[in-house]
Amino acid sequence: MNPPKIVIRCYLKTVAPLHLGCDEVYEPFSFVLRDGRLIHFDPMEFFAQMRPEDQRRYGDICRRGTVDAILEIYKFLKARNALARGREVAVCPGLVSHYAKTTGSSIRDPRSIQRELNQFTIARTAFLPDDQRPLYIGCYGTCISTTTLSIIKNRQL
Repeated sequence: MNPPKIVIRCYLKTVAPLHLGCDEVYEPFSFVLRDGRLIHFDPMEFFAQMRPEDQRRYGDICRRGTVDAILEIYKFLKARNALARGREVAVCPGLVSHYAKTTGSSIRDPRSIQRELNQFTIARTAFLPDDQRPLYIGCYGTCISTTTLSIIKNRQL
């Protein structure tokens, strides 16, 4: 005789910013930080909202294709962060201070810029396209399943 099935419905709420890996990162030119939140936006929509002179300036910076141009683009986007519309994601204070340090770096030393930019990778969480809830995949779901099955097996539930 098989034991009865037990269905447990639960709601998980985090109390701090949480990253559940999906092996994707935020592209450097598709986000800004504003008021302690990361705003992930569509770069083409952002570009379309710029004034023509800003579009020309942005194009000039991009055409340079140098390491210092990447830092200059970060600074350019930061100065126009009010234009950014998109998904807002809570971030930890350490990321905010690292972003401020990166965007405040001097453009004079290409090696230090390269070193700083190489350390500035922000991993993404996957989201469901229909309602924008985080998608919990991989080891996180497996962890919950394994724990639940272990509890049931040990009759501690």
